[in-house]
Amino acid sequence: MTVQRALVLSLALVACPGPKENPPLSLPPIPPPGLEGPQVHRSPGPCPEGRERAESDSVFLDEIYRVLWGRAPEGEDHLRWMNILSQGASREGIYRALILNGAYGQREKQDIPAGGALGQFAALFLKNYTGRPNYTDNLLAHVNFYALKRTLAEEALGVLDRLGPGSEPFSSWYGVFSDYLARDFQALFDKENHRGNPDALFHRDWAKKSCEQWVKSEVLVKLHRVLNHLGPL
Repeated sequence: MTVQRALVLSLALVACPGPKENPPLSLPPIPPPGLEGPQVHRSPGPCPEGRERAESDSVFLDEIYRVLWGRAPEGEDHLRWMNILSQGASREGIYRALILNGAYGQREKQDIPAGGALGQFAALFLKNYTGRPNYTDNLLAHVNFYALKRTLAEEALGVLDRLGPGSEPFSSWYGVFSDYLARDFQALFDKENHRGNPDALFHRDWAKKSCEQWVKSEVLVKLHRVLNHLGPL
């Protein structure tokens, strides 16, 4: 199934009527950079503490390393980042520390274009999920693979910040986006019950009861996994 056809199918969630007790979910309006939407933000719930948080943080570190570096974190790295997280650092901050370091920057200097499949996905993602319609798939196909991965993830984080963590638009965006990935890239997520569930309302409701950093880390891991799948390597 092509990326374009899959996007049409995912957007049919908006166009096709569902049962009255379970109405379809649509993407919220995307505020432009520098502006926030008109909705009143509510404070997102706090992240769990204790053993539950430590176990989840450990899984996050393993997954974010694998989608960025293709391997699990080594023992010392894992302990160091776990200690930083336990002191209150955000998952978003850990991600940026990993992707903005010199080693990743060297990868962005290599002659590794993203390629046609990723360029097409990137153009559609930017248009439909970040409100940036002016990038063609042909242009994006020639961008460095690693630079494009970083840029798309930053765009997603920026949209979530503008929608407002804990708000209905924040949760709805996550729900529609997660539904799209579950439907279009089923082979990447079907072994994971929560990520492979093609139900936008299920994902929206999960985001509503989860803390901001857990939602953002899910977006980062899932998005990078798809980008790796579509990329040239």
